[in-house]
This record gives sequence, C-alpha cells and structure tokens, in this order.
Amino acid sequence: MSRRAAFWLAWSLCAFVLLLQVLSALPIFLGWSTPLPEGWIPWRDQTVTLLGAPVGVILAGLIASRRPENPYGWLWLCFGFGVTLVGFAHCYAAYALVVNPGFLPAPRVVGTVVAGVGFDVVITLLPLLLLLFPTRHPPSRLWRILVWLVLIMGGCC
Repeated sequence: MSRRAAFWLAWSLCAFVLLLQVLSALPIFLGWSTPLPEGWIPWRDQTVTLLGAPVGVILAGLIASRRPENPYGWLWLCFGFGVTLVGFAHCYAAYALVVNPGFLPAPRVVGTVVAGVGFDVVITLLPLLLLLFPTRHPPSRLWRILVWLVLIMGGCC
C-alpha cells in the first residue's frame, strides 16, 4: 500500500470511528434524565467511556498515517473501532428499549450483534497490543505461534 493510500485509509477510519462516537453521544444526551434499569450501564459511565475514546483513536490515526508499516497504529485504530462499536450498541439499545421504545429499529439486534462484533474485535486485539509493544514484533520466534493462535481464535468467535 502506498503511503498516500495508507494516510487516507488511516484518517478515514479515524473519522468514521469519531463519527460513531458522536452518534453514541446523541442517545446519552437525549436519555440522560431517564434512569436505566438495574444491570444496564448507567449514562454517566457511558459518557466517561465515550469521552476517553477519541484521544486514543486520534493518536492511532497519527501513528498509522505517518508510519503505515508499523502495525501498532493500525491495531490501535481497530481496537478503538471495536470499543466504539460496543459503546454505540449499548447507547443505541438503552435509548431504543428504555427511553423511547419503538423509535429506533432493531434495538435488540444492534445491542447483541453489533456489541458482540465489537467485543470480539477488542478481545482479539488486546493480546496483540500487549504482545507487540514496544518493538512492534513478538519477543521471539516462539511468540509468533501465540500471535497466530490469537488471530485464529479471534476469527472463530
């Protein structure tokens, strides 16, 4: 991939994730005064997660756009995408099921499928982020087996 294509891909993915985070903030803003049932993530906690996520995604976009050969920036971009998917699914489902039932389509599908996909992405990439830090390579050749196992198991989920 050329550096120019990597630049545009990194910032496009970053912009998409940031847009999804803004869309996640809308149900929080509209439903803030409505208490969520027991067992649901409170609006306050969803807001804290939402406010912390853009910093990591923007930093990942910088790394991936300036050093496209470094997998660490791309991993962080995809990790941020997974976290954002989970947050978006929770906000969407909470608003559509509790605050304004029937207003948004398929809240249970979004709440389970989209959150599940995001969770799979997060669980798959977290070991890779820890394994490839700080050199962007596994510590030894033997650790590459673990990388492949993590990728295979993440693909099976």
